[in-house]
Amino acid sequence: MNNGDLLTLINNNNYQNHITIENNVYDFCKLHLVDESNLEELIGFIRKHNLYIIIHINKELLFLDKLFDLIINLSNCIFYKEITFKNCVFQEKVDFRQAEFKEKVRFNGSKFEKKVRFHESIFSKTVSFNNTTFKDLADFWNVTFNDVQRFYLTDFLGVTIFSHVTFNHQVQFIYNKTSKDTIISFENADFKQSLDISRANFWCKLNFWSVKINYLPTELWLYQTDEIIESHDNNSQKAHKVLRESYRIVKDVFYKEGNNIEAISFYSKEMSAYGKELKVNIEESKIEERTSLFFNKISNDFGTSWARGLLFVFVTTIIFYSLFLIFLWDEIYYLPTHKGFASFFRHFFEFLNIAKWDIKPFGITDYNYSYIVLFIGRIFIGYGYYQTIQAFRKYGKS
Repeated sequence: MNNGDLLTLINNNNYQNHITIENNVYDFCKLHLVDESNLEELIGFIRKHNLYIIIHINKELLFLDKLFDLIINLSNCIFYKEITFKNCVFQEKVDFRQAEFKEKVRFNGSKFEKKVRFHESIFSKTVSFNNTTFKDLADFWNVTFNDVQRFYLTDFLGVTIFSHVTFNHQVQFIYNKTSKDTIISFENADFKQSLDISRANFWCKLNFWSVKINYLPTELWLYQTDEIIESHDNNSQKAHKVLRESYRIVKDVFYKEGNNIEAISFYSKEMSAYGKELKVNIEESKIEERTSLFFNKISNDFGTSWARGLLFVFVTTIIFYSLFLIFLWDEIYYLPTHKGFASFFRHFFEFLNIAKWDIKPFGITDYNYSYIVLFIGRIFIGYGYYQTIQAFRKYGKS
């Protein structure tokens, strides 16, 4: 159907002046004649004849306590002003595919009783899903959220898909409700500023396959205050605590699926968040825990890097071997010859061998205080060996 045929249909159906046809685009509201009473009918009329024409809507819309008992198709629409659906009920399917929302969108208190799809939609501002209920499929496939996003008291009672979704800022799921049939999938989701699901109540089947999470976000105020309003205090113990709990939940999901590789990765993220949590309030944190976290981080990155374990062993050996020689310096007779270099490195590797204690560096048998250095050094070297082995067998752990 060409533009001329569409224009004839519009004229015959009393839609004259509501729509401007230009380059296969309908520009609603140039004369501000579209409102809440006719938007549903008008877009429905257009979609009967062409599903893909882009529709520009340049008017603020407010729907209060409205019952939608027909299929709603708002796909390929661009909303330039705020749009609100408050306490509305959608009894049939709703389609927002490839829609773009330039301003805030609100679905507060609304219920979607059938499938709703937001495929490839773009939300430029925060979307409010406060007390919103999705009883069936809620499909956010390939959606982009360009502002801080919160799902507060949102009920996910069916299948909810966040596959290939991009959250460019903080995102929080808090005090949600699920059912025995609930499935929530974050497959290939990208969280640019991490996520908070610490209090989401996701007692349901979760999927986090191939997600990307910036586990050290630069924005923290939502996780710190549970409020959308921006705060510049990023040194919050609470923020790191909720992030740590979120990573623990994701880790447990992977362990339940038998995906040890991803589970270990999120264990590392969990421990890193815990380390930052302890740094925020040093007075209340225990020195033992901070020390343990520090050495676990530098020795094998919380069980994920055997190369770091080997590096820890060699660096530790160099440090303590150097101290060992400093205490013996007055008794060492050393010539920079080939034999001297060979002797130096032979004793270095003897120092590495924690099973050999009767070493005689450069022929010295009585080294007094150097023995204390040897003893402490062997403790750290042995710890390094243990951490290296742990990292090597990481995929066998569960």
